[in-house]
Amino acid sequence: MGIFAEELNATAPSEETLVFLPGGGVSGWSWRAVGGRLPEYRSLLVDLPGHGRSRDAGRFSMQFAAAEVESLIKERAGGSAHVVGLSLGAQVTIQLLATNAAAVQSAFVSGCLTRPIPGLGNYHLLKATFSLYAPFRNMPWLVRANARSSGVPREYEEEFAADTRSLTPEMLASVIAANQSLRLPIGLHGVSTPTLVTDDPLMFVPSWWRRL
Repeated sequence: MGIFAEELNATAPSEETLVFLPGGGVSGWSWRAVGGRLPEYRSLLVDLPGHGRSRDAGRFSMQFAAAEVESLIKERAGGSAHVVGLSLGAQVTIQLLATNAAAVQSAFVSGCLTRPIPGLGNYHLLKATFSLYAPFRNMPWLVRANARSSGVPREYEEEFAADTRSLTPEMLASVIAANQSLRLPIGLHGVSTPTLVTDDPLMFVPSWWRRL
């Protein structure tokens, strides 16, 4: 079935495509405002496996997510694209660079965890923990508080709430386990793809990105 990606600027003048990968727990809408500010480029806003309209694509793992993004780029971007990844999406980006750098023309990687906290990669423990949280996750005041703490603009609060409703303990556990287990992939050695890495998860694209 493959993963879902919303397309913006389908008739953009540039032949190059930007692929946006969101952080864990939210889907491609979180990049819509950024893609909308780059009308000269066609953009694909990706719902990663287990998220949004890709929630039935399969259980999340870095390798699986990277393979799905690679397939998306092959099918809808002519085989290569500029990839923008935030947090979980940043981790998927470096996994894709390690497995098939040819699919990535350039990369912007922000907030990529590669030194996990020991003990937080246990899927079964995480699933049990999130099962206790599940009955409370859709409480309106908690959803609003989470949205505000994440800096979600008011016009996207419903999309954020919908993503929260779709979260399952199994999905959350698989995402956090993958997030907390990632180390720098061996395949990154020798990759020469132009890549900008930032320490903080910033939800904007710097001015140099317009000169791709």
